[in-house]
Amino acid sequence: VENVCGSVRLQGRYDGRSTVCNGQLNLDSLALMKMQVSQVKGPIRLEDNRVGVGLFAAPTGQTAQQSLSGTIYSGQLNFDGQVWEESGTKFYLHSKLANAQLTPFAQIWAPQLQQLSGIAQGEVRLWGNPDAINSLQGDGTVQLQDAYIFELPVFLATLRQLSRPGLDTRAFDSS
Repeated sequence: VENVCGSVRLQGRYDGRSTVCNGQLNLDSLALMKMQVSQVKGPIRLEDNRVGVGLFAAPTGQTAQQSLSGTIYSGQLNFDGQVWEESGTKFYLHSKLANAQLTPFAQIWAPQLQQLSGIAQGEVRLWGNPDAINSLQGDGTVQLQDAYIFELPVFLATLRQLSRPGLDTRAFDSS
């Protein structure tokens, strides 16, 4: 995350043993992996050994009522996640994308795809230990609507760059 502009409102307490801090993110914009996200809003919670955003911005064992959300490529991005210490650092994230335009995405990630257009929907879950890449697990989906993908081999090569090495392109059997 880079180029963060906006504000964070926090309120908390320390009772001599534990720290709790609740707040609200209200960011005008930020850059996430070269992609501009604007109007980022939602709850955040910091506890002794845990930071949660979105639905995880509630006391341990409870669920908040709102995801962290923002606008990306004219679509909606929702994000919920947490990082905690328990025998090392662990994390969990869940993100959903709705109605994002493919054209500006292609301009950043695959400029060779000049004719790419359409709408993207997606969802990803990822969890593990950020210090041990072999511990990472996850799943996700991508759905394209009204997509014009003229140069499919180049498009698949771009997907390979964004995912893990060794992607089997034959796994792309629907859109």
